[in-house]
Amino acid sequence: MNDTRPITLFFGGLKHCGKTTHALKFANAKKYDFIDIDREIEKLYQLQNGKEYSCRQIYKKEGKKQFHQLEYEALLNYLETSSNSKRVQIVSLGGGICDNQRALTVLKESGYFIYLYQEEAVLFKRMKAKGLPPYLGILNPKKKFHKIFEARNFIYSQIAVLTITSPNLSKEETQEIIASKLEEFIKQIQKNKRNKK
Repeated sequence: MNDTRPITLFFGGLKHCGKTTHALKFANAKKYDFIDIDREIEKLYQLQNGKEYSCRQIYKKEGKKQFHQLEYEALLNYLETSSNSKRVQIVSLGGGICDNQRALTVLKESGYFIYLYQEEAVLFKRMKAKGLPPYLGILNPKKKFHKIFEARNFIYSQIAVLTITSPNLSKEETQEIIASKLEEFIKQIQKNKRNKK
């Protein structure tokens, strides 16, 4: 990894694990740059098509292949425009980016993947409360989610340089634990970069 680049932390995990919420709070507290790739996908789609759609709407209308292309382009666009920054930057990723091989290659070359792990039962409960996504279908969505969870958990665990298990505590306590682990991780990266000079 080129040490002249900013320290980029990519927050990943399954849907409703809290990655965007915790990533944004941490970035705001430390005054780091923050970006949500899902929002960048929506902006890019609007720029290319003149329509304001959510990521869910884009995926449903355009399909998986085109959505992955947009995700890849949005990620590249951000990294190219932020390459001269010397700050720490926090990037929140979409829950299905683990299926996008080109995007994963970019992540590995450009920063550090942080996996925010949450228990399967907790994630499914949150999904039910907020509305099950269409890809789980109507018949036995819990069984389908189990397969998705196992597949994505395996991939995220393989590519993560740091895995943080989200505890079942209050939001404030959880944020404190996550922030503490991230601060320690960033200090280690900065120390390693200084030692290479």
